[in-house]
Parts: sequence; C-alpha cells; structure tokens
Amino acid sequence: MTAPLSFAATILLVAMVVGWVFFGRRTSRDKLTREFASRAEPSELPIPCDVRFPRDKLPTQHNLAAGANGLYMASAVSVSHWRWASRRTHLRKPILIPWWRLKFGPAKFPATNWYRFDVTDTRICFFVRKEAAEMLLAQRPHL
Repeated sequence: MTAPLSFAATILLVAMVVGWVFFGRRTSRDKLTREFASRAEPSELPIPCDVRFPRDKLPTQHNLAAGANGLYMASAVSVSHWRWASRRTHLRKPILIPWWRLKFGPAKFPATNWYRFDVTDTRICFFVRKEAAEMLLAQRPHL
C-alpha cells in the first residue's frame, strides 16, 4: 500500500503536467492561428520578410501580403512535419487579420528598425522590419 503523501504528490504532479500541456502553449502565434486562421490565398504577391514575436529570441522568415480584407501572414518554410512539442517559431497555418483589428506604427527604442503591429481586443503584438512594413502599408487599400 502506498503512503498518502506519495499518492498526493503523484496527483499533484499529474495535475501540473496536464496544466502545462493545456495552458502552457498560449503564445501569440498560437492565439493568431486559433483566432485568424485563413484558408484563402491572397490575391496580392506576398513579401518575404522577418517577423518577430515578443517572446522569441530571433525573428523568423514569413510571407506577408496586404489586401483589401486585411494582413495575410504565412510561414515561409513548410511546417508539414509539425510536432506537438516543437519550439519552432513558425505559424502552423496561414492567417488573415482584418485591418480594423490592427493598430500599427513605428516601434520605440530599442527596436527602431521595426514596425509594431498590435491586434486589438487581444494581447497579441508582433514586429515587422521597417522596410517590409512600409511596403506592405503602401499596398494597403485606404478605406
């Protein structure tokens, strides 16, 4: 028969693992994929550029396009062999964020070569290199 203390420790450990699996993957990329997944390809030509999410150490290559519906973003590399425990910083699925949900502008110090994009009503933000962001915003239809 097991001791009650070891049984309680086992239950606590199982609860922590379950909590980590279900609640530990709340990154900006996961939220974007869940809320703004897109099946349609953009009619505009995507621009390859670096995108950086705040919790990532390095920027990653993504394809971005500015269309009438919003900002389209997809990973530049294939993620067909995605593993559930992968720490890659790519999007699993392409996303389309409507323009009315985005606030954007030049980022502040120390990220002066980047534009900051905030998704309203969420706590999601990401950064796009200044040159690529200016090209995308020039393609954006003025509503």
